[in-house]
Amino acid sequence: MKILNNYVSKNILIVFAASIVVMTFIMMAGQLLKMLELLSSGISLGAFAKVFMFVLPEVMAFSIPIAMLIAVILVYSRMSAENEVTALRASGISLWQITAPGLILSFILSLSCLYLQLFVKPHCKFYLTNAKQNLALENPSAILRPGATVQLGDLSITIGDRDGEKISRVSIIIPESETKINSIYGKTGFIKVDESGKKINLHLTDVLVRGVEFSPEGTVETSPMTKKTGIYPIDIGQQINEKRLTKKKKFLDFNGTLGRIQVMSERGEDGEVNELLFRLNQNIVMALSPFAFLMVAMPFGFRSARSETSVGLVLSLLVVMVYFSVVMLLRNFDKYSFAHILVWLPNIAFVAYGLYAMKKITRT
Repeated sequence: MKILNNYVSKNILIVFAASIVVMTFIMMAGQLLKMLELLSSGISLGAFAKVFMFVLPEVMAFSIPIAMLIAVILVYSRMSAENEVTALRASGISLWQITAPGLILSFILSLSCLYLQLFVKPHCKFYLTNAKQNLALENPSAILRPGATVQLGDLSITIGDRDGEKISRVSIIIPESETKINSIYGKTGFIKVDESGKKINLHLTDVLVRGVEFSPEGTVETSPMTKKTGIYPIDIGQQINEKRLTKKKKFLDFNGTLGRIQVMSERGEDGEVNELLFRLNQNIVMALSPFAFLMVAMPFGFRSARSETSVGLVLSLLVVMVYFSVVMLLRNFDKYSFAHILVWLPNIAFVAYGLYAMKKITRT
């Protein structure tokens, strides 16, 4: 039995390791592109590495369960296709003994994901947001990327093109009051940074300025357009300090969530309590998904009559799509009192199907 456990464990671990590397790379691809834009804007490699490390735990919380699913389906389908499972069962070894290494690994991974979801991920998301703000203070001009709109407090800035410090097609929206905004458009210009004051000065030429006022009746009045050249200062430090980051729900770890639930319950804010309970239970459900994926993957693996990896990969993709589609759909019910119970449905359904299917297979 020891030889069997070592053999199955080795195969699962090899496929799992390869799968988690591939899945993590795929899921990180979009984030890496955004971070590479920051790197090209002038941030240091140390700051880049810090941002990367803060993003990694959230990606790992998703890639670990998916890698577990792929490993179980591929390994057990190969063993089934090569009649290894048939030979083992003929020797008196049950399917549950064959799956024991996978069950143990899924238990360990579920505990790891539980720690990631409830403690590591919320802190990393909080520190990531703080890190992005600190990057803006360390290198203010890095936040002005071509083709992107940046919201700084009440200001909205869009840079059409940028080549170094040269910029073009610059649009600035400045609210003057609740009913009036000033629209500024500069054809060309350049950026000059005041490092001491953490300010950006936009030196714009061929500037068109127009005021837009909205009346309570729904009418819109625009002032005559004026053309001029000017310097438009943007105080990055002030804009960030005015909206200091607070502990939002997504930044709360397990202990913080329980504390917030208690406070909100005492205040009688049932809607907030329901959202917090839903978020807490959803994180736990996601953390236990390696075990749920294992249970639904084992019948697929043992029933496979072909050894091609494409079959296993297609099955894995379908399972992942169904699972996360249901999880995303259930987020629409987060304000209801029963939502934190409803969120357990995907895991319960997967485990129930796995037990039922395995029972049928053991009878054949």
